[in-house]
Amino acid sequence: MAFDAAPTPHRDGTGRYLPGHDQSGPGRRTKYHEGLIPMAGKLAECGLTDVELADMFGIAPSTLYLWHKRHNAFSEAIGRGKTIADGRVAHALYRLAIGFDYTEEKIIFVNGEPTVITLQKHKPPCVRAIMFGLRNRHPKEWGR
Repeated sequence: MAFDAAPTPHRDGTGRYLPGHDQSGPGRRTKYHEGLIPMAGKLAECGLTDVELADMFGIAPSTLYLWHKRHNAFSEAIGRGKTIADGRVAHALYRLAIGFDYTEEKIIFVNGEPTVITLQKHKPPCVRAIMFGLRNRHPKEWGR
C-alpha cells in the first residue's frame, strides 16, 4: 500500500518517519511529562519499587524502563530517591545492630482523668541485625 501524501520534512516518500524527527509517531500518546520527575523522585524516596512506580503512573513496568532509558532527568530523580531510601534503611539496620534509646509517650488514667506520661526506653542490640551487617560488610570473616 503506497503513501499518497507528498514527502514532508519529517517523512520520506513512502510515509516513514526520517531518523531524528521530532514528531510523535502513530499510536497512543505517551503519559510521560516533565512534571512526573519530582513525583517519581519522591515516590522512590518513600521506598516504592519500579513495579509500584509504574502502577502509580498507570503504566506497565516495561514502559517505566523505557522512560528510564529515554529521559535522563527522570532516571536520575528515581536513582536519587532510591539512594535516600536505601540510606534510611541502612541507618535503621545500624541502629538495630547497636541498640538505641528513645522516648515514648503513654496515656494513663489517674482518678479517671487521662494523663500523658513520658517514658525513656532502650532498645537493646539485635543479634540478627549484627550478624546481617557483619556478613554483608565482611563476608570473608563473617560468612557462613
